[in-house]
Amino acid sequence: MNHAHLVAPHTDCIIRSIANGNKSLIKLLHPLNEAGIEHNSESVRNLVYLLIDKADNVDKNLTPEEREAIFDLLNKICCRHPKIFSPHLSILAYHLSNKKCVGVVLTMFDHVAKDHPQACLDFKERLMEVAKGNPATASQVARIMGKLGRFNETTSATSSVPLTPGISRFCFSNFCTSDRSFQNC
Repeated sequence: MNHAHLVAPHTDCIIRSIANGNKSLIKLLHPLNEAGIEHNSESVRNLVYLLIDKADNVDKNLTPEEREAIFDLLNKICCRHPKIFSPHLSILAYHLSNKKCVGVVLTMFDHVAKDHPQACLDFKERLMEVAKGNPATASQVARIMGKLGRFNETTSATSSVPLTPGISRFCFSNFCTSDRSFQNC
């Protein structure tokens, strides 16, 4: 789309239309994001809710390509505005079992953990399960756990959700057994 900036003021309407089933507009999301539009929490919520498969209405379920396009856009938004993803981590965590999107979901968790680690604390066990079940993700999960550990150290006097003692053991053992991708941290 050559003139995405002309459509940019209508992004929220486009996202609401997509959420109501007009999946043909998904192809507009990438050019709109490239135009530098700002997303609010409502548009992010609508995009995240698109990722929930609707068993009662198969027509609203996304194709793998549509799902990939939405995850790509959400990842780019999350990089710039991680705080607005905190309320949606449980929906994103559901997709950690999908090998096609686990990498992008972990990247979003990493963005959120960097600036808002307290939002990720409830998912530490799930993240550890993912790394144990899929060793290729171990370095990403260890990086997230490291951010959660630093958060816990700085707030240990006031933290009501302590990290388990096995996290440092987990990170060390997975760094040692995963491929050399952890060197890029």
